[in-house]
Amino acid sequence: MDEPLVYARTAAGEKALLQPGLSLPPELRELLAAVDGVTDAAELERRLEYGEHVDAGLEALERRGLIRRLAVRAQLWQVVLGDGPIDEPASPVGSAHPDPAPSESDAAGRGDSPGLLGSWSAWRRKWAARQDEKAFRRAYETLSDDDRFAPVEIKPIRRGRRRKMSWLLSAVSVLTLFAIGILLLALLFPYQRYRPEIERRLGASLHDQVRISKVLFSFQPYPNVTLAGVVIGAEPYAEIKAIRVLPDPFSLFGSNWIVTHLRIEDMLIRGRGIGSSARWLSGVPGQEGAILVRGAKFDRLSVDLGGSRLSGLSGELSTSSEGGAIRILLHKDPLHLRLEPTAAGYRLSVQADALTIPFGALPEPTITQLDLQGEIRPGLLHLTKIDGRLYGGFVAGTADLAWSQAASLVADIGLRSVSSERLWASAATGLSLQGDLGGKFHIGSRAAKLAGLAEHLRVDGEFLVERGAIEGLDLIEAVRSKRQTRGGTTRFERFTGELQLDGPACHLSRLALSSSLMRAEGHLDIASDRRIGGSMALELTGAATRIHASIAIAGTLDEPQIEVGRRARISP
Repeated sequence: MDEPLVYARTAAGEKALLQPGLSLPPELRELLAAVDGVTDAAELERRLEYGEHVDAGLEALERRGLIRRLAVRAQLWQVVLGDGPIDEPASPVGSAHPDPAPSESDAAGRGDSPGLLGSWSAWRRKWAARQDEKAFRRAYETLSDDDRFAPVEIKPIRRGRRRKMSWLLSAVSVLTLFAIGILLLALLFPYQRYRPEIERRLGASLHDQVRISKVLFSFQPYPNVTLAGVVIGAEPYAEIKAIRVLPDPFSLFGSNWIVTHLRIEDMLIRGRGIGSSARWLSGVPGQEGAILVRGAKFDRLSVDLGGSRLSGLSGELSTSSEGGAIRILLHKDPLHLRLEPTAAGYRLSVQADALTIPFGALPEPTITQLDLQGEIRPGLLHLTKIDGRLYGGFVAGTADLAWSQAASLVADIGLRSVSSERLWASAATGLSLQGDLGGKFHIGSRAAKLAGLAEHLRVDGEFLVERGAIEGLDLIEAVRSKRQTRGGTTRFERFTGELQLDGPACHLSRLALSSSLMRAEGHLDIASDRRIGGSMALELTGAATRIHASIAIAGTLDEPQIEVGRRARISP
């Protein structure tokens, strides 16, 4: 018993004790006799042998009307909490006004219903009172003397920082588990099932047939969806080893898929695919069921132009909000290319720090700070601007390079203040030209492929060299000595002529060389085997005489020689 209840016998209970013949079990009769209006229920439990049944026995006697609840002895926790019972005035046992036996209606009014319902109501009241008492004791009661010597479990003090660390570790653990779950989903997702749909959407975006060998998840160079073995075109004009895709996951539920970043690796575009690639890179805004690309990167891009391949290009693709390409920036030392897609091809801009141009049997000049602008279309490169620096001078012009059927080159080039010595440096060891070279030249060539254009190069034009010298020939000494000479130097103020270059052979005509004391006119031929031959009409002017002579030039570029003709004469 947790509640210290006090019961007293009613008149019916007194009569029951005086009538031995009343049908009461021995335990109930003994309990009825023990009820005296003073001893509480807890004390009755300790006194009687069957104390564990006192609670049930008191309830049974109360239901029969033999006892009544006199008062509840208030506990400290009930006084503090304000939940103590209100004492009712106790009537003496031998009161002159005995309590009448309770009727069924009175029992129902107090909530003491007989049977199972009454037992349930009493149990609920006891349970509530017991919980309130336990709560109070935990809050207010002190240890007894016996409890002071009981072992105390000392728990470690948890400081606020450790609690924060524990929350941080919990959060990291949850995020780690979430990341592992996402990773497993990405690895086990059946990408290959969606290959036909990806091919269809890529075809709608590129306006051509697209075939993909495999769709898979990859970690290189970052977690991505990889499209492997991509071929574009019914007759393939573009082949891609791998496309690394980072899609916008929310766009996959819409009509148009959005790719935030694309990495295109080992792509090959053949010459006839330049126009098609420009068309599908430019995109079609608003097209349903397409794939819109927000940005792309190229690694190891190659372009095949009529059998000649420009490979190893890398760069980036910038797009508009509608998905069309704005510009493509590619680079491969020393080239830096900028491409802007158009309806027919690309607008082209090329910058280079140093570029060597193949020039047949003649030296291969290295152009520095080259700037090209123009347009590239299927089978044609049209350059509207060529601007660069060549051996200390300047070069400018235009050019058209075609390769659709046969390869051809047509260009108009102008030179100004170019060092002729550096240009001629590797052409010969015995004969060289010094001075500032300028001129205008028309260049043309035709061949089966681009690689053969240098072998069939033809150049026509006029040149001018100022304030220079011819190393390996001494025209003045040859006239004075009237014998065959080799070596020496002929200095001049101005040297002009016409140039015709046909492959490795070269013809210089209408040559005019002048200085303060000399005038010379003639021609010179250079054969493919490096033999030279020509003639010059020379005039030397002195203080009192003038010498006219005919000079023959022969030998090779490595060992040129001069011989004066017999018709040389002296006039006053």
